[in-house]
Amino acid sequence: MILALADLSNSSNLFPLACRINNFSLYMMHTRQKPKMAGTGTGTGIGTGHIGVIEDEENVYTGTRVRPFVATPRVEQRRVEDEKKQNPTTLNKILSLKELFSLEVWRASLAELLGTAVLVFAMDTIVISSYETQTKMPHLIMSFLIGVVITVLLLATFPISGGHINPVISLAAALTGVISFSRAAIYILAQCVGGILGALALQAVVNTKIEQTFSLGGCTLTIVVPSTTGPLVIGLETRQALWLEIICTFVFLFASIWIAFDKRQARHLGRVVVCSIIGVVVGLIVFISTTITSTKGYAGVGLNPARCLGPALIRSGHLWNGHWVFWAGPAIACVAFALYTKLIPNCYDPLDPNGNITVTFDINQWLPEGYLARVTIQNYYQYRHVDPSGWTLGWTWANDEVILSMSGAFATKQGNCSSFKSQTVPYSCEKSPAVADLMPDALPETRTDDCCHGGVLAAWAINPSMSFSSFEMTVGNLGANPKVQAPTDLTLMAPGPGYTCSPIEDADPTAHSDIGGKRQLQAYNKEGYDVPGSDSFDDIVQCTDHMCPVRVHWHVMKNYFTHWKVKLTISNYNYKRNYSNWNVLVQHPGFSQSTTAYSFNSTMLPSFGFSDEVALFWGIEYYNDELVNADKDQPGAVSTQILLRKDLESFTLGNGWALPRRVYFNGKRVPIITLHLKENMGSEELEGFSKMVNPGKATILALGKAFPHQLVMQEFLVDGYFKNTNCDDPDLRKKLTRLCKTTTVKTRYVVMSEEILKQYPELAIEGLPTVKQRLDICNDAVTEMAVEASRVCIKKWGRPISELTHLVYVSSSEARLPGGDLYLAKGLGLSPETQRVMLYFMGCSGGAAGLRVAKDIAENNPGSRILLATSETTIIGFKPPSVDRPYDLVGAALFGDGAGAMIIGSDPSLSIETPLFELHTAIQNFLPDTEKTIDGKLTEEGISFKLARELPQIIEDNVESFCEKLMATVGLTEKDYNKMFWAVHPGGPAILNRIEKRLNLFPEKLSASRRALMDYGNASSNTIVYVLEYMIEESLKKKKKEESQEESEWGLILAFGPGVTFEGILARNLTV
Repeated sequence: MILALADLSNSSNLFPLACRINNFSLYMMHTRQKPKMAGTGTGTGIGTGHIGVIEDEENVYTGTRVRPFVATPRVEQRRVEDEKKQNPTTLNKILSLKELFSLEVWRASLAELLGTAVLVFAMDTIVISSYETQTKMPHLIMSFLIGVVITVLLLATFPISGGHINPVISLAAALTGVISFSRAAIYILAQCVGGILGALALQAVVNTKIEQTFSLGGCTLTIVVPSTTGPLVIGLETRQALWLEIICTFVFLFASIWIAFDKRQARHLGRVVVCSIIGVVVGLIVFISTTITSTKGYAGVGLNPARCLGPALIRSGHLWNGHWVFWAGPAIACVAFALYTKLIPNCYDPLDPNGNITVTFDINQWLPEGYLARVTIQNYYQYRHVDPSGWTLGWTWANDEVILSMSGAFATKQGNCSSFKSQTVPYSCEKSPAVADLMPDALPETRTDDCCHGGVLAAWAINPSMSFSSFEMTVGNLGANPKVQAPTDLTLMAPGPGYTCSPIEDADPTAHSDIGGKRQLQAYNKEGYDVPGSDSFDDIVQCTDHMCPVRVHWHVMKNYFTHWKVKLTISNYNYKRNYSNWNVLVQHPGFSQSTTAYSFNSTMLPSFGFSDEVALFWGIEYYNDELVNADKDQPGAVSTQILLRKDLESFTLGNGWALPRRVYFNGKRVPIITLHLKENMGSEELEGFSKMVNPGKATILALGKAFPHQLVMQEFLVDGYFKNTNCDDPDLRKKLTRLCKTTTVKTRYVVMSEEILKQYPELAIEGLPTVKQRLDICNDAVTEMAVEASRVCIKKWGRPISELTHLVYVSSSEARLPGGDLYLAKGLGLSPETQRVMLYFMGCSGGAAGLRVAKDIAENNPGSRILLATSETTIIGFKPPSVDRPYDLVGAALFGDGAGAMIIGSDPSLSIETPLFELHTAIQNFLPDTEKTIDGKLTEEGISFKLARELPQIIEDNVESFCEKLMATVGLTEKDYNKMFWAVHPGGPAILNRIEKRLNLFPEKLSASRRALMDYGNASSNTIVYVLEYMIEESLKKKKKEESQEESEWGLILAFGPGVTFEGILARNLTV
């Protein structure tokens, strides 16, 4: 499935991700469409489980083996669907003969029988009454009422049987694999009996005249009427009627039933909408078929053989004339529809529907001898990474082009350069070159930005900053022909088979220059489930009864009142193969509830065609991201405990519900999984998942974040910014280029886009009054992001949204009455009695200030739960570059957009909530005579910010005394600096460097802050949320070092804002 442009590909045209560099690009475009708000969240606590220990391995060979793909007791049909999606190959699986003896199926068939009986009675009554009452538009009234009746009956029968009430739907469902043929046969039998009963009921309530005149509303092709020459047969020819049945039934299936079969659309639209669409389509078809033919004697298209069968059996006579048409036509249409569904290209992974690898070929600069090109390979797969030996890219030159030089990669063959008309020999003269990535230890003179990963590309959802690789090359012509063209195609020759490409499409180049041009698109999609490069090793495996190189174990461990706990273990039985950057994908219905993994990274993935949720797990860097090989005594292993919240209405540990539906390791389906159900599954209190919380102290209970559409890659920012603001000042361009490198930022998210600049071109023009336009954009954007981040956080929290008592909202990106706190409360559906606090224009210290306010509320209102939300966008201060405001370039190079959220409360309920940080003491300190150091004004052109050069020095001079004041409350001194954690708002690398130097901190102490800065930029008040999320990962790393280094649970949360104002919180990390 190829889309013209998805969100992230469009980012090439958006400030400040990338602007068009030059006039020609080949672009193998991805099909990935980023969610409207990329929300993620953390509600993580640390359990007592540990990594690399397989205390349950002795049970691997003696425990009960359970099939992983079995039914949930609540909906038995899920078993049929799951087995169907495993590509059944045996006749028994296709027919599912055991369903002939399933009491559940026969019970469901009763709904089909009754539904069809009511349908026949109601429809035939409608047909008779529409004509008997001699209304002016009987066809229209009849069609409308039929549509309403079908909608109501589908809604009534859907929860029980799936809502077929028509042999056409049952047969189509069987042919397309939605249900088994055995179930379809039982349903069709029930529908036929229902049709007969409906006709009998109608016969019992109408008089003989109506019964004879309207033939019980049955399906007729012809009728016999008297004439001067004797009885005359009038009606529609059999051939015409057959074609009408085939065409109308196929349209019915294509236009409505396929929506119900497509779970992605059905779940998105909802049951009522889907059933209404089916009713509307049936009504339209009935109206068209009875109106277009306008033939007396023809009752219109049947669409439902069971409806035609009932009156035919009861009335007999002319109803049997051509009756076979009402069966043969729909049957042929069902077969045609099934063939159509099989021919639809299956070019996506339903567990990663938008995943692909994108290759971009950009011509950056025209040279006398040809041009300078930059090629980028981007992996947009959510959970599949490209393993060693890595990618290989090939193409075919249009004419006699050659590669004059190359950096960041190497060509595997040089080719024949004997006819080149120059003394300098080209790098490669191959007509169809193959290019591979350099290794990480490549010489500096052979490197370029974002190169040299050995061909390895990380999965997008796991490590987006390492999911792409680039190289540059100079291209000339073998015959010194000045006409040098781009390649005619691009081919991803490795990491292996399974990649297909779409036709090349035209688009704009990724970046801009003065020479116009064009760009071509080519998309690569992954077919099947094979992992690139995964079969390139010869495995030497331990001798076991299963002989699997890798095994995934799902241990159900505890069953609490509101939660249940499992242990996920991955065991490596290879003697000579490690798995670096491994990942495991698990599909399970329980993931739709609040889920917490304690020793793995995790995220939820969107999926296609599955009702169950899909979770992706991967290792924590430097802790368990490498699954080591086995030794003679035991396999290598990593494991985590997972806490899942129950849906009390449907939860059960019986009938296989507790087991995963599917498990993938490094993108490959695990066909047989050894699963263990532990004994002693009684309801218990939650224990061992966090440290003791001090009564009455506020704690952070969950974290969440969200971002706008556009992902900004720092390398493209300069060209984009200057292009979209129509600025060509070379000095300012050089300065911004230098700033972009010194900020250490790699990626950011922004609301600003080329579409916004097209709608509001005045935003990029110096001196125009634009504050109204900016606020119109910002007010909507920050509310939308705040709502998404809050929802993510609330889901991680695990309690109903109705239990929130207070809302604290922080933003420096909006100004309106009523404030954004009200719009956020409305967007979340909070109670009108929720108590709100709004903090405006707190700048970078806003997140910590909001946390201080939420702490005070929590500790002074026992039982309260406070949602703290922050949301920021740089549009409020976006301006074109100017020599009069060189400090604006700092903001362009540093700041990003996004939202964050936290749940704060005291005395957490440990059976439901997971406390992450305890907030012990919070203070604020204003430094006198520093008001102008961070200077901001709201003008007619938006907000103007100015950061003084001396800001890092001011922070360095005062941070130590500020920290000591906080630490003294619990007896900590400067000797404890490197035993504490440090969650510092990353205002910029200079501030972090000064703090690290002043306090003599180990480099790793500020790693969470530096990671947040690198991945999201300075997102103002939001950034402290991102730092705390990374801090949770850091605490897991520290657990591994407990034997060699004592780590304190205490630490500081610091932020610095306008004033200059210091915000600080002494906190306990409860996840250590």
